[in-house]
Amino acid sequence: MSTVGYGDVSVEKDDRWHVFIGILYMIVSMVVLVTAFSAAADHAYSPFTYVQEKILASVLAEPGSLLHHKLRRAFGVKISAIIVQFLILNMLGVFVARAFVNQSNIEKEQWTWMTTLYWSVQTTTTIGYGDLEMPFDMRWFQIFYLVISTFFVGGALGKIGSLQDELQGIRRYYAWERREVSKGMVEDMQAEGHDNNIDQYEFVVASLLELQKISSDDILPIMEKYRVLANLSTGFIDIDSIQDANHEEVTLEEEAAKDL
Repeated sequence: MSTVGYGDVSVEKDDRWHVFIGILYMIVSMVVLVTAFSAAADHAYSPFTYVQEKILASVLAEPGSLLHHKLRRAFGVKISAIIVQFLILNMLGVFVARAFVNQSNIEKEQWTWMTTLYWSVQTTTTIGYGDLEMPFDMRWFQIFYLVISTFFVGGALGKIGSLQDELQGIRRYYAWERREVSKGMVEDMQAEGHDNNIDQYEFVVASLLELQKISSDDILPIMEKYRVLANLSTGFIDIDSIQDANHEEVTLEEEAAKDL
């Protein structure tokens, strides 16, 4: 299910139904794997990752005022976080695997440090060539290690996939932060009234749209709801409009009762 496939266990191919079940299980495993990768990507900003990236951000040089400085620092923090997690995961695999292979009396299972690192890397990258013989008792640790490795790969792919969006967000914020008051800005940000003025709410909504924090599809249903609830004469949702609506509702109920 972790797509490693060491090759030390294989499907008996004499019976066709064995092969058919093996095919179905591989397909189902891929679906489960995609779900696991999605979950890992969703948790890419877990508390551990958040703290780790904060530490890396404090270690790396402060970004300058230029855009390429900010982009380079954001890229460095993201890639460094992946590398640090990869190194920690492989160190865990190497030292635990060494404890198992040192207890084995079989010559092929007595790995060197380089061989142990080789096994750890092919496991954490979910490749699993299957060219190494490992102690049987090590499989208990291996199950745990494969799950963690799969989660790492999913998280790493999620971070790499979101890196481009994050860099685009930095570019948009950089351009928005340096935008000065101009006639074009007022024309772009003012609402339907076109009164050549921008209030704080128009500015907030227009800025969120420009930064792509929200989209026009998010705003349109909200504005439709506002127009339904707002007082047509004042253009606001106020106490008087609520009281008038309640009064009209009571009047309609009274008329309906009289008709009955």
